[in-house]
Parts: sequence; C-alpha cells; structure tokens
Amino acid sequence: MADHSSKPRWGQPLTGIISTAVLLLVALVTWFIFASPQGIFKYYEHPVLEFLAWMILVGLWQHMLFGDWPFAKIKNPVTRGSVEICINIVMTYVIIYGIFQGFLGKVILPLWSVDALVVRGLSEELAKEYVGGALTMVVLMGFFTYAFWTIIFKKWPWAGKLDGPSAGLAEWSLTTVVTIFAYGCLIYPFYVAVALKQPLAAQAPWWGGLMGFPT
Repeated sequence: MADHSSKPRWGQPLTGIISTAVLLLVALVTWFIFASPQGIFKYYEHPVLEFLAWMILVGLWQHMLFGDWPFAKIKNPVTRGSVEICINIVMTYVIIYGIFQGFLGKVILPLWSVDALVVRGLSEELAKEYVGGALTMVVLMGFFTYAFWTIIFKKWPWAGKLDGPSAGLAEWSLTTVVTIFAYGCLIYPFYVAVALKQPLAAQAPWWGGLMGFPT
C-alpha cells in the first residue's frame, strides 16, 4: 500500500477523535441520502446500493492492490483524493453498466443484467432488485477475497519484485479468480434457488445437507 507519510494535524488522540466523528457524520449523511429506507431514494434502492458498494470495492483495489498508483505522487491530499474519487466513479459505472450488465450479464449470466432478466419475463423493477442484490453480493465476497492476499500473504510473491501497476495487476488477477470461484460456490447457487425460485438453474447449495436443508 502507498505510504502518504501523513501526520496528525492536532496530535493524537484528538486528531483520531475528530476524524472518526467527521467520517461518521459523512457516512450517516450519505447513507440517509442514497441508501436509507427513509431517504430520498427509498423507492429506488437499486442501483444506488450496488453503485455505492462497488465504489468501496474499487477503492480497495486502488489503495490496497495498486498502492494508489499513479496518484500517490500527488502531494496535496485533497487533490489526490478528489482525482481518485472521480476515477473511482467512472470505473464503477463502467464495471456495473458496461462489463456486468452490458456484457457478462447478456452472454454468460443473466442474473447480472436487468435487460437479460426483463427479456426472460421479469418486470423491470424486480429485475433491478435481483441484479442489484447479485452485484452487491459480488462486492461482499470481494471484501475478503481481494484483501486477504495483501493482508495475509503480504503480496507474495510479487512484493519487491514488481513495481507500480504490474504488482497490482498480478494480485488483482489472482484474487479475481478466487472471487469468481468463491461467488460460484457460496453465493450463486443459493441466490438463484431462493431468490429466483429456479433450483434447476444452478446446483443446489452444497452445504444444504450439512445444515439439514433439503438439496
């Protein structure tokens, strides 16, 4: 990860307390606006929820996997943060509406595309809910699968051998394979069988017998 060599503006623990309070306030405000059942988007949960979730995952890629490359060289933290947020939003839009809904959902997995589910007879509102949930679950799985190699294995075997985007791309490629495998084993069978009521569309959850559920 990048080393910004930041220093507490007001010393510790005051800086930590103020930072925590500010982050909590920002989180509460943005949650109420974009994701709260009482907020202005209360009747439009998706795609706002999965968009915010994917922004967090993309941020994890930017910082943990790629070490804020190439923006770590920007000295001003406000400028650096603003640029990375803008890049994050563009990347998130491309991933959701270009890669998942525009490509993968139409040629591989209809569960990732609103249009593909509508063609199969679902209403647009229901399709948005199912697709939003499916894409959000990719993020929930990715919180662990994309971070564990950096945290547990300390970027082995690329640490110190590859620089810049090469190390990040190598780690991202490996953890993406792990993410897809984990999603296919732990999320997809359950989601299709329970949410879509289509047990024939996927293998019955492999853990059903262990938990006493019919498979």
